[in-house]
Amino acid sequence: MSLRKAITLVAGVGLLIFIWYLLERQTWDISPLGLMLGSGVVAGVVTQVVIWWKEHSREEEKAARERQFVALQLAVTLERYAIECAMRISHISDALNELYEQGGSLRAFPALPPLELPSAAEWRWIAPDLASEVMSLTPKISFGNGSIDFLHNVAGAVESAEESQRQLRVVGHSAWTLGRRLRATHNIPPQTYVLGKWDFLKDLHDNAPES
Repeated sequence: MSLRKAITLVAGVGLLIFIWYLLERQTWDISPLGLMLGSGVVAGVVTQVVIWWKEHSREEEKAARERQFVALQLAVTLERYAIECAMRISHISDALNELYEQGGSLRAFPALPPLELPSAAEWRWIAPDLASEVMSLTPKISFGNGSIDFLHNVAGAVESAEESQRQLRVVGHSAWTLGRRLRATHNIPPQTYVLGKWDFLKDLHDNAPES
């Protein structure tokens, strides 16, 4: 227990004893000395309560700022991941269009990008339902990469590329949606990403399949 809390507790006990003393006397005829002591006790209690309230408010404000910072950090991580997924979708579309128009072979495409999330110690600041959904992206990414590899082995490069696009839309759309929800939940304004003339959300959302 801190010294300030101890002083507040002692002052509170002193006030209770003073009130009990008045009730036992069954009269409000208080001597000047008693009045002075009682006034001092009341003033001390009020002062300590005000100090405690200010400290508590500062601690709450600090915690709110930390929660908001961690949520912002996570939201930006998810939004960047979604943009990376959209970029890969666009690259695959360009390669497929070139293949259909000019023929030739299709090179191998990168799998779903890895998702680097904040350390576990910071998750205490995130609402449990959102934290659970964000953490569930990791097994979805592993599953998506497995599906892409399987189709590449059994069906070929074209089918694997199309599956890559499907999995990128599933995971990328989920990441973008979660980033928006994190901002809304923690009162963080949405961020507009202007990437030249490229509308990455169109690539991300067009024909986005259900996960």
